[in-house]
Amino acid sequence: MSTPKKVFVSYKFSDVVEGREGKFNFRDDLIERLGQNGLRHKGEDDESFDMEDYSEDEIYQKIAPYIKKSSITVVLITPNTKYSKWIPWEISLSLRERTYKEEQNMTRNGLIGVYLPLNPSLKPVETGGGYSYYLEKKECGTTTHFTSKLPLMIQDNIFNLRNGDHKCNKGCCDKVYDSNTGSYVQLVKWSDFVNDMQGYIDKAWDRRNNFGDYECRVNLKNGM
Repeated sequence: MSTPKKVFVSYKFSDVVEGREGKFNFRDDLIERLGQNGLRHKGEDDESFDMEDYSEDEIYQKIAPYIKKSSITVVLITPNTKYSKWIPWEISLSLRERTYKEEQNMTRNGLIGVYLPLNPSLKPVETGGGYSYYLEKKECGTTTHFTSKLPLMIQDNIFNLRNGDHKCNKGCCDKVYDSNTGSYVQLVKWSDFVNDMQGYIDKAWDRRNNFGDYECRVNLKNGM
């Protein structure tokens, strides 16, 4: 049986929560699915908190306690995720090496990026949405991810397994990576993730335990 792992949920408030009072929202659904193992930071919910008014150390102190309690970070990806000021920090802190009093062997988090399904207006929807904004399935069976639509902290931590690229089975695509092990931040559709949530969490844990196999960017560049 898998060891229960605390999961920190990172998200863009305006896409995932705002305007959905009393209705389905992906953050609350995921937290409910995770039960006592689900954690979130309320930074983007707090309109009074302007990050430009705080030093890097103050921002770190605000977010770090939540990250330190977790071992896996799940980023809910939407069209405005790349514009979030919080998410790059949450990813960076998830990647930083650290030790706990409770578990001296604990270091950094495994990461998963979960694409939320979108309607034609590019709004996340519970049913009837699609994923063509983020990715495209090719005839050879490979999947092309539109990486420019992702935050730089995710762009720089995908397709980064050392010597992990190869040609596709038909030989038409170069730089192909295994969907489970080829990226430190695994990218997955919401529908697939919720159907095998523990499986994806366990794979993120395995990548975390093999962090040295990946060429990761840990620190922010100009806040991104």
